[in-house]
Amino acid sequence: MISAALILLLTTIAISLAAFRNPELLDRLMLHPDQVYYDRRWYQMLTCGFVHGNGMHLGVNMLSFFFFAFPLEQYLGSVGLVTLYLASIVLANISTVFEHKDDPNYASLGASGGVSAVVFSYILFEPGTKLYLFFIPIGIPAIIYAVGFVAYSYFAGSRTTGINHKAHLWGALSGILLTVLLSPEIRGELFRGVGGLGH
Repeated sequence: MISAALILLLTTIAISLAAFRNPELLDRLMLHPDQVYYDRRWYQMLTCGFVHGNGMHLGVNMLSFFFFAFPLEQYLGSVGLVTLYLASIVLANISTVFEHKDDPNYASLGASGGVSAVVFSYILFEPGTKLYLFFIPIGIPAIIYAVGFVAYSYFAGSRTTGINHKAHLWGALSGILLTVLLSPEIRGELFRGVGGLGH
């Protein structure tokens, strides 16, 4: 049986490459908050996760997806992985739609919200793992990375940088929430941890 992670990976690459060659397709699939809010083009909240600004943007997102989604599928199963990934792309964009609904010049694209969800979901299952970032040869404990990522995305989201950091943040938080809902194992660990606080 073919892996759901592989299907998502290849689908994203194929659609992104097609959109590179077709600006009209790219514009139709990317997130335009004003079009979503006023024209009810809800599909853009999902399709924006399958198009990217350039090859580097696509490569970084898909490389991160590759390293975390395949092992995560072993924990969540194929249906669980697809549910978490697609739902997180949508959830990650809700705040962006409301914040920029009156700005016709604003647009956003990329799988970062869904990829953030996948990374943080994996961290819940393997909190002791170490992550290796580009150009940093020393492994960073997953918990430290998670805290730093959330803090950076929160503060960076209040500044205009050309990167939708808030989608990263909401994607990460969506990944945590959906993992708790989808995984009996994680729910059990959470309840045991909460119960232990009472002793």
